[in-house]
Amino acid sequence: MARTDLELNQVAAESESRFESPMLVLTADVTKEEEVESAISEAVKKMGGIDLLVNNAGGASPKLPAHEQPIADFRKLLELNVVAPTIVSQAVLRQSMLEAKSGHIINISSRAGKVGLPSILPYV
Repeated sequence: MARTDLELNQVAAESESRFESPMLVLTADVTKEEEVESAISEAVKKMGGIDLLVNNAGGASPKLPAHEQPIADFRKLLELNVVAPTIVSQAVLRQSMLEAKSGHIINISSRAGKVGLPSILPYV
């Protein structure tokens, strides 16, 4: 699942060819609960369940001194980097993994989240 399908379709075509297995391409804005719920529902319906979730969406903020960082940008970044993985994880758990009593969730984070960087307020 991704926000746009151009690159996903390319990856799906390559993967189907390489692994001889069908791929399902879904797009959603992971910060929007309704879009995520719908995409997960479609995935479960078409694939029979979800065994593995990799939360890898993320973004960065403008490199500005902390006192110049727009709060709106900061909130948008928190939505994408912190809230969105929770939204997706909850949807997958509710719609597939809890009932199956099986599954794995992997959360990918940036190195920037572990080391404060100058001029990037959300990572200080």
